[in-house]
Amino acid sequence: MRFLTPALFAAAAVYVGWQNAQHTDRALVLPFLDVVAPGTAGNVAAQGALSVNILWGLAAVFTLWELFRMRRDRKADDASP
Repeated sequence: MRFLTPALFAAAAVYVGWQNAQHTDRALVLPFLDVVAPGTAGNVAAQGALSVNILWGLAAVFTLWELFRMRRDRKADDASP
């Protein structure tokens, strides 16, 4: 269960990337992306690609966080008598 969150974000990135590749006239995007990245306003393809990159980035961050937690928990278990 520890790596469920990173797996869900990675699965979302794969699905959004696949869905956006299937359609040229529309894309799945994260909300308020035109506010966060004003350069992509009106460009659905750019917003779709940025959404996939953000989801992959979150999956990577959560994976690193869970690896850190796992390492910390193992050290705590080793230190206990």
